[in-house]
Amino acid sequence: MGVEDEFGPELPETRVLNAKHPLNFILEEPTRMGYIETTMALHNAGALVLLERRGEPGLIEPDRTLEEELLQISCTRGEAGPEIRAMLAELKDEPSCC
Repeated sequence: MGVEDEFGPELPETRVLNAKHPLNFILEEPTRMGYIETTMALHNAGALVLLERRGEPGLIEPDRTLEEELLQISCTRGEAGPEIRAMLAELKDEPSCC
């Protein structure tokens, strides 16, 4: 989703989907911000976790409480809130936090 070469010079453009360009721009209609605002908020929260040096090196799964809190904010105040609530209502295994 970034605008810089996130893969580095060692990985040729031919090995990366859309020649290393942001995937959102290969779509006929780019993803609306309302759909990625929660993802970006979680990304920022992850940066804080890294800055605080919590956890072991490697893949760090987000805290479920944080995920639910961010989803709640998106459901109640985000542009895509009504659509997110409708999607969650259809899921039987997921708790509805909205």
